[in-house]
Amino acid sequence: MVIGCGGVGVNIIQGAKLAGAQMIIAVDIHDFKLEMAKTLGATHVINAKQQNPVKAARELTGGIGVDYAFEAISTPETIGQAAAATGKNGTIVIVGLTDAKVTSMPIPPMLFVLQQKTVMGTIYGDSQPQKDIPELLAMYRDGKLKLDELVTRTYTLDQVNEAYTDTLEGRTIRGVIEFM
Repeated sequence: MVIGCGGVGVNIIQGAKLAGAQMIIAVDIHDFKLEMAKTLGATHVINAKQQNPVKAARELTGGIGVDYAFEAISTPETIGQAAAATGKNGTIVIVGLTDAKVTSMPIPPMLFVLQQKTVMGTIYGDSQPQKDIPELLAMYRDGKLKLDELVTRTYTLDQVNEAYTDTLEGRTIRGVIEFM
């Protein structure tokens, strides 16, 4: 399960697909981003404005819960959803940085003992650039890694405010400002 299908989340989806995940559940509040998630490997999509993502993920997994929940928004609410959506022995991966004022997460401590869940954080996917970048470039050249498709709009420098607004309103995955 991937909560948040912006530029980071859709790449988590691509990674899950490349790793051989059979079910990839994408969660977002923007239909545009969910449609993009499907083109990049999501097998199921949940609009969190229309459905409870925890309940929907549990239903999709026959009540078991997901093995991995990647949380790419970094709010206490979405981190809690990731924890609740994972099944026994599940792993919650917090990808984004929360606001520095956030000092707690709504996760009951008993989840870790009774359901043996793991919470971890990652930055840059725990990459090893000297090894990983050549591999990523090879996957891109072979058409396995979609990068061009992530640029959903280009802007001129005088459209920078529009680019920012589009990002905030979920109308782009990656907007690129061309300095010409």
